[in-house]
Amino acid sequence: DMSENGGGGQLVVKARFNFKQNNEDELSFSKGELIHVTRQEEGGWWEGTLNGKTGWFPSNYVREVKPCEKPISPKAVKGLDVPQLTKNYYNVVVQDILEHEREFVKELQTVLGCYLRPLQSSDKLSSADCSSLNGNLEDILSFQQGLCLALEECSK
Repeated sequence: DMSENGGGGQLVVKARFNFKQNNEDELSFSKGELIHVTRQEEGGWWEGTLNGKTGWFPSNYVREVKPCEKPISPKAVKGLDVPQLTKNYYNVVVQDILEHEREFVKELQTVLGCYLRPLQSSDKLSSADCSSLNGNLEDILSFQQGLCLALEECSK
Protein backbone atom coordinates (compact mmCIF):
# COMPACT_ATOMS: atom_id res chain seq x y z
CA ASP A 1 0.00 0.00 0.00
CA MET A 2 1.43 3.35 -1.07
CA SER A 3 0.22 6.71 0.14
CA GLU A 4 0.86 10.02 -1.56
CA ASN A 5 1.34 13.03 0.66
CA GLY A 6 -0.34 16.06 -0.78
CA GLY A 7 -2.06 19.22 0.35
CA GLY A 8 -1.07 21.23 3.38
CA GLY A 9 -0.28 18.34 5.70
CA GLN A 10 2.96 17.17 4.16
CA LEU A 11 4.88 14.82 6.42
CA VAL A 12 8.22 16.19 7.58
CA VAL A 13 10.79 13.86 9.13
CA LYS A 14 14.07 14.50 10.92
CA ALA A 15 17.13 12.36 10.23
CA ARG A 16 18.16 10.29 13.26
CA PHE A 17 21.37 9.10 11.56
CA ASN A 18 23.53 9.95 8.56
CA PHE A 19 22.56 8.12 5.36
CA LYS A 20 24.84 7.82 2.32
CA GLN A 21 23.11 6.84 -0.89
CA ASN A 22 24.21 3.60 -2.59
CA ASN A 23 22.14 4.06 -5.74
CA GLU A 24 21.36 6.99 -8.02
CA ASP A 25 17.68 7.09 -6.93
CA GLU A 26 18.48 7.33 -3.21
CA LEU A 27 18.69 10.46 -1.03
CA SER A 28 21.77 11.16 1.12
CA PHE A 29 21.33 13.17 4.32
CA SER A 30 23.01 14.03 7.60
CA LYS A 31 21.66 13.52 11.10
CA GLY A 32 19.34 16.35 12.12
CA GLU A 33 18.31 17.40 8.59
CA LEU A 34 14.61 17.81 7.80
CA ILE A 35 13.21 15.85 4.85
CA HIS A 36 9.81 16.42 3.20
CA VAL A 37 8.29 12.98 2.55
CA THR A 38 6.71 12.65 -0.91
CA ARG A 39 5.84 8.92 -0.80
CA GLN A 40 5.62 6.25 1.88
CA GLU A 41 5.74 2.62 0.80
CA GLU A 42 5.50 -0.64 2.68
CA GLY A 43 8.87 -2.29 3.10
CA GLY A 44 10.66 0.50 4.91
CA TRP A 45 11.74 2.82 2.07
CA TRP A 46 10.23 6.27 1.68
CA GLU A 47 10.72 8.93 -0.97
CA GLY A 48 11.53 12.44 0.14
CA THR A 49 12.96 15.78 -0.88
CA LEU A 50 15.88 17.62 0.70
CA ASN A 51 17.55 20.75 -0.71
CA GLY A 52 15.74 20.32 -4.03
CA LYS A 53 16.85 16.70 -4.50
CA THR A 54 14.34 13.84 -4.34
CA GLY A 55 15.20 10.22 -3.63
CA TRP A 56 14.54 7.09 -1.58
CA PHE A 57 15.75 6.56 1.98
CA PRO A 58 15.23 4.00 4.79
CA SER A 59 12.30 5.11 6.96
CA ASN A 60 13.95 3.75 10.12
CA TYR A 61 16.68 6.41 9.73
CA VAL A 62 14.17 9.20 10.42
CA ARG A 63 11.55 10.20 12.95
CA GLU A 64 8.37 12.13 12.34
CA VAL A 65 8.47 15.81 13.25
CA LYS A 66 5.39 16.81 15.22
CA PRO A 67 3.50 19.81 13.76
CA CYS A 68 4.46 22.01 16.75
CA GLU A 69 8.09 21.09 16.12
CA LYS A 70 8.41 22.16 12.49
CA PRO A 71 10.89 25.01 12.40
CA ILE A 72 9.49 28.04 10.68
CA SER A 73 11.74 31.03 10.91
CA PRO A 74 9.71 33.76 12.63
CA LYS A 75 10.62 36.24 9.88
CA ALA A 76 9.80 33.89 6.98
CA VAL A 77 6.00 33.98 7.15
CA LYS A 78 3.83 37.04 6.60
CA GLY A 79 0.23 37.37 7.74
CA LEU A 80 0.41 34.63 10.37
CA ASP A 81 0.54 34.77 14.14
CA VAL A 82 4.21 35.77 14.53
CA PRO A 83 4.38 35.32 18.34
CA GLN A 84 3.07 31.75 17.95
CA LEU A 85 5.51 31.04 15.10
CA THR A 86 8.37 32.43 17.15
CA LYS A 87 7.33 30.22 20.08
CA ASN A 88 7.16 27.14 17.80
CA TYR A 89 10.56 27.97 16.33
CA TYR A 90 12.20 28.26 19.74
CA ASN A 91 10.45 25.06 20.89
CA VAL A 92 12.18 23.22 18.05
CA VAL A 93 15.53 24.69 19.06
CA VAL A 94 15.05 23.72 22.73
CA GLN A 95 13.90 20.19 21.75
CA ASP A 96 16.98 19.77 19.55
CA ILE A 97 19.33 20.93 22.32
CA LEU A 98 17.55 18.67 24.81
CA GLU A 99 17.91 15.67 22.48
CA HIS A 100 21.68 16.23 22.18
CA GLU A 101 22.14 16.83 25.92
CA ARG A 102 20.27 13.59 26.72
CA GLU A 103 22.55 11.71 24.31
CA PHE A 104 25.58 13.24 26.04
CA VAL A 105 24.25 12.17 29.48
CA LYS A 106 23.78 8.60 28.17
CA GLU A 107 27.33 8.54 26.82
CA LEU A 108 28.75 9.86 30.11
CA GLN A 109 26.76 7.25 32.05
CA THR A 110 28.13 4.53 29.77
CA VAL A 111 31.75 5.67 30.17
CA LEU A 112 31.41 5.95 33.95
CA GLY A 113 29.23 2.86 34.47
CA CYS A 114 30.90 0.44 32.07
CA TYR A 115 34.52 1.52 32.32
CA LEU A 116 35.62 3.98 34.98
CA ARG A 117 33.61 2.84 38.05
CA PRO A 118 34.42 -0.88 37.53
CA LEU A 119 38.07 0.04 36.99
CA GLN A 120 38.01 2.05 40.22
CA SER A 121 36.65 -0.89 42.22
CA SER A 122 39.24 -3.28 40.74
CA ASP A 123 42.81 -3.30 42.01
CA LYS A 124 44.34 -2.59 38.62
CA LEU A 125 45.04 1.12 39.18
CA SER A 126 46.19 3.22 42.11
CA SER A 127 43.65 5.64 43.56
CA ALA A 128 45.71 8.54 42.15
CA ASP A 129 45.50 7.04 38.65
CA CYS A 130 41.77 6.44 39.06
CA SER A 131 41.07 10.00 40.15
CA SER A 132 43.26 11.21 37.30
CA LEU A 133 41.20 9.17 34.81
CA ASN A 134 37.85 10.12 36.35
CA GLY A 135 38.76 13.79 36.58
CA ASN A 136 35.53 15.67 37.18
CA LEU A 137 33.32 13.41 35.03
CA GLU A 138 31.00 12.64 37.97
CA ASP A 139 30.51 16.40 38.50
CA ILE A 140 29.96 16.91 34.78
CA LEU A 141 27.37 14.11 34.76
CA SER A 142 25.51 15.69 37.69
CA PHE A 143 25.57 19.08 35.97
CA GLN A 144 24.36 17.60 32.66
CA GLN A 145 21.48 15.79 34.38
CA GLY A 146 20.47 19.07 36.03
CA LEU A 147 20.72 20.87 32.70
CA CYS A 148 18.44 18.28 31.06
CA LEU A 149 15.87 18.72 33.84
CA ALA A 150 16.00 22.51 33.45
CA LEU A 151 15.61 22.23 29.66
CA GLU A 152 12.66 19.86 30.10
CA GLU A 153 11.03 22.47 32.34
CA CYS A 154 11.64 25.17 29.71
CA SER A 155 10.08 23.05 26.99
CA LYS A 156 6.79 22.57 28.88
